[in-house]
Amino acid sequence: MAEAIARRRLALGTAVALAGLVLAGVGVVILRGAMANYPYQDLVTRQLSWFAVGVVVAVLVSISPSAWLKRAAYPLAGLMAASLLLLLHSAQHTWLRPTDLIIVGAIPALARYRASAQAPPSWAAWFSVSLLVLVGGLSLLVAGPAPALIGLFVAFGALSVQRWTAPQKVATGLALALAVGITLASLRGYQIARLNAWLFPGDQPRGAGWRVLEQRRLLGEGGWWGAEAAWPHRHGVNAFEAPYVFLGHEHGWLAVLGVLLLNLVVVVVASWIGFKTASAESRAIGRGVAAFWGAHLALAAGGNLGLLPELANTPPLLGYGGSAVVAALLSLGLSVHVLRRGEVVTPDAPVEGGSEP
Repeated sequence: MAEAIARRRLALGTAVALAGLVLAGVGVVILRGAMANYPYQDLVTRQLSWFAVGVVVAVLVSISPSAWLKRAAYPLAGLMAASLLLLLHSAQHTWLRPTDLIIVGAIPALARYRASAQAPPSWAAWFSVSLLVLVGGLSLLVAGPAPALIGLFVAFGALSVQRWTAPQKVATGLALALAVGITLASLRGYQIARLNAWLFPGDQPRGAGWRVLEQRRLLGEGGWWGAEAAWPHRHGVNAFEAPYVFLGHEHGWLAVLGVLLLNLVVVVVASWIGFKTASAESRAIGRGVAAFWGAHLALAAGGNLGLLPELANTPPLLGYGGSAVVAALLSLGLSVHVLRRGEVVTPDAPVEGGSEP
């Protein structure tokens, strides 16, 4: 049994690492296409530099002893809080928006939170942690609705391992719904225009609806195997802003499906960790990482493929972004770290209420 569990851990860790490596390679291909619109910027070199930094961070996290990660959790959360304050202070500078890194960096601290090990948390504990999460998540609105939504889902996902009572679970759902409502109510004029364009693109075919119609045209032009015509130069739809559209046009719908499956591999493995590990801390890390990748996948792929309104969301490892690359690799490193602990249980074993080994 122990040998079978060890093989399963190895297989899951390998799947996550390979998925991240392939997605990073696809991201480089997309950036090469984007440089047709930005020939004065060496986006590929910058991305590879950040990727190298992210790999070092991910490897260090994955091989570090559990005690080290526990000690670093709260200082790391403090660093992320300082980054959030910097973000709020310098919101006008787009290069000072490490939102993904702030979100992923907070996962270890959220995993360490313990209201009570044996009994359900008190309402005072529930209120304090929920208020902290809401304030932090909604503060990310300064960078846009996508980071706020992702941050909220990650935080509530990681905290879902707590032994909340039934009324507290209902209150948690209502709090999350309220936060999402506030996020949507804070949409700016151009963001509302995007929403209307997604709903009724034909009403403004030369205005706000043009981008939606053009993305659909480019995606449909690709077919299963890719379009014969090259990606348009100096085009209003940029490759790294709409990576799924670029892949569908240049390499076909099968390439899009392959990338979606790679993202799902990460989500499924992280979800498996989130429900099938022995300790609540490990389950919280798994659920936080699953929420991070799942929310990104829903917002980015949904926006690119016309299933959801676009929220200017950069998918992990596919779009251009320095700290975003490091954040994505850090999340993979956290997943591998948990798998290396050796505490993964068999699928039919009870896990709720487990304690740290």
